[in-house]
Amino acid sequence: MGDNSGILEGVNRLTILEEEEDVLDYSAEANVREAETSGWLVGRFLTDKIVNLIAMRQMMAFVWKPVRGVKVSEIKPNLFLFQFFHELDLARVVNEGPWTFEHHLFLCQEVKRGAIVEDMELWHADLWVHVVDIPLGYASEKLAQDAGKVLGGFITQDFNPGKTVGANTLRVRVRVDIRKPLKRRMKFKRGPNEWSWLNFQYERIPMFCFYCGVLGHSEKYCEKYFDNPIPREQLPYGVEMRFNPKKVDSKLGDRWLRDDSPVRVSKVQDDDDVEALNGKITGNLSIQNSNLNFGKGGEYRSDLCGGYGKDNGNWKVTSSNKQQIPYSKGFDDTQILNVEDVVVADAKRKRSNKGDGLLALDIGPSFHNSDMMIDSTSDRPVGPGFQARPAQ
Repeated sequence: MGDNSGILEGVNRLTILEEEEDVLDYSAEANVREAETSGWLVGRFLTDKIVNLIAMRQMMAFVWKPVRGVKVSEIKPNLFLFQFFHELDLARVVNEGPWTFEHHLFLCQEVKRGAIVEDMELWHADLWVHVVDIPLGYASEKLAQDAGKVLGGFITQDFNPGKTVGANTLRVRVRVDIRKPLKRRMKFKRGPNEWSWLNFQYERIPMFCFYCGVLGHSEKYCEKYFDNPIPREQLPYGVEMRFNPKKVDSKLGDRWLRDDSPVRVSKVQDDDDVEALNGKITGNLSIQNSNLNFGKGGEYRSDLCGGYGKDNGNWKVTSSNKQQIPYSKGFDDTQILNVEDVVVADAKRKRSNKGDGLLALDIGPSFHNSDMMIDSTSDRPVGPGFQARPAQ
C-alpha cells in the first residue's frame, strides 16, 4: 500500500490557498465614509519610560482645550490614537506644536482611514526655528525656504512674527528628523571673500544632548559621550540654542510720556495731604464736654441738645432715635461725664471683665480722636487699637 501523505498535504495546501483568495471589497465604503472618520492623530512621546495614560489624557486635554473634545486610546505602550471631532481642533494641535508631556517631546502624525497605525514609525517633529544673525538686507522669503531645507524640511515662514523677530532674524517652521543632531549654524557667503555664520535657535524644545545634539536624552545617558567624555565647558552644544524671548520693561518711556491718566503724587505731597486730612478728622470729631453733660441726680436737662436723663435706672437718650443706653453700675449717676470719660470707663470695664454693667453707645462706635489719625508713612489709622504697618 502506497504512502498517501504527500497527496493529503497537497490537498490541504490547495484548500488553504482557495480560502486565502476570498476578498472583502470595502473600497467603495471607505470612500463614502472618509469624511466621517477624519480627525485622527497618532502620536507617541520621545522617551523609553512608560507613559501614564490617565495622567497624559488629562494633561494634554487641558493644554489643547479642544472645543469639540478629543478621545484618547492606547494602541500599544507609548503609542496613542487621538480622535478630534472638529477639523479646527486638529489643525491647532498639529500647527501650534511642539508639545511635551513631563518634558518628553510629542511626535505625531495625522492619519486617514485605512492606515495600519501599529506599523507607523514616528521620527519627525515640526519645530519653530529662529534664523538669527542674518546680515542686514538679506532676510527674505527665499532665505527662509533655503534655511528650512538645510534644517530638515521647510513647512512655512512666519510673516507676522511680532516683537520676537528683528530685522536680522527669520522665524521658520521646519520638519526635523529627531534621530539626527540639531543644526547649530550654517555658513552664509555674501561676497567673494565675505562670509559669516547664521545661527539657529529652537522654540520650546525639551531635553537634548549637549554632546551629540540629539533630542530625547542628555549627555549623562549618551553612549557617544561615554566613549569620549570631555569637560562640560567644551561640549559643542548648549543652552544658547534654545530661543528665549527677550523681556522688555514696559515702563521705560514713562519719564517722557504725558497723558491724562491718574498717577501717584510724590511722597512729600502725600505727607501734606495726610496732615491736612488728620486736621479735618480732628475738627469733625471735636465734641464740647458741655454737649453731653449728664444731669445731676438723674434730672432731665431739656436745655441740652442730645442730653441724657435717668429713667427707672436707665440713661435715656433724648435725641430723635430714642435709643436706650444701659446703666452702668460702675458709675456715679450724679457725676457729669463727657464722651472721653465714657470711652475710658468702658475700656477699663473691658479690661477688668466686670459682668454686664456695660455702658455702650448703640448709636455708633466708641473712639478717641487719636484713633482716627493716619500715619503718613503707612496711610493707615494709628492710635489705641491700631498698629501702623510699614509703607508698601
